[in-house]
Amino acid sequence: MKYKNLKYTYNVVGFALIVFLALRESLSVVLLRTPLDIETPLFVILSIVIYILACFVPVVMLENMLGIHPLLFKKVKAADAAATAGFGYLIILAAGIANSIILMLLEKAGLQFAPNNPTIPEEFSAALMYFLYICVLPPLLEEIFVRGLVLNVFRGWGVPFAVFVSSVIFALMHSSLHSFVLYFVCGVVLAKIYIAFDSIWPCVLLHFVNNTVSFVQLSFGQSANAQSAVFFSIYIYLMAMLLGYAGFKHIQKRKINLAFSFTRMRDIKYKISSLANSYAALCALALLLFMAAYNSFHLLV
Repeated sequence: MKYKNLKYTYNVVGFALIVFLALRESLSVVLLRTPLDIETPLFVILSIVIYILACFVPVVMLENMLGIHPLLFKKVKAADAAATAGFGYLIILAAGIANSIILMLLEKAGLQFAPNNPTIPEEFSAALMYFLYICVLPPLLEEIFVRGLVLNVFRGWGVPFAVFVSSVIFALMHSSLHSFVLYFVCGVVLAKIYIAFDSIWPCVLLHFVNNTVSFVQLSFGQSANAQSAVFFSIYIYLMAMLLGYAGFKHIQKRKINLAFSFTRMRDIKYKISSLANSYAALCALALLLFMAAYNSFHLLV
């Protein structure tokens, strides 16, 4: 692909993110004007349609405005994809523990956040659609958008820079400032896996595993007592450690390169000054930060 100047790229990505937020948040506007309940199948279907548009439209914009058509669906050996997913999930799990420790420290400082978990419907058809909305669509759509397009857009200015920017965007897209560390690490892991294979399939698999485990834990927690939920979480941690270690050994054997370093980022002053002069990018960043801060502080108890 032909890389354009950085200021232009910032602005195009910023404009795409503004469109993403506008479409995604349109669901709230719809809810204000309809009597839909968030657990009804019609609401979930509407959420799915809006989310597909929110991710797909920016992807089309980036492809056309930047002339980028990256390789997304290159075939990857199933064993390699499974190994990187297992090892990657172990890293994400560790990031989740680190994020929990940060929240505990914030709680001691007087900031306590209420959980912001969706309620899984008891009806099977509604629960199945929730599974599609939470576990199937985000891994595919977000990987195409963030790793497939945003990451590749910035690769012309260095891989560490592209990983950093795409991971910050990925974290802020989840509108959860108090879980920024977790989502940022998820973004870094997924970005490096994409770069290692030039394919989103291993990323989609890891993303799917992460969301599905969270979905199952949430569903189990709603129907089981607290003690059973704790034992189930311990079981998940043990399985993750075993599969993560097996994945790590496979990665070593196959010599899959997942190493990287942010210290190799160059021309930092130029990249910061370009961002400072990119008004669409600054507006998008401000909106992302506002949504993340609003949702986080809205959960203060």
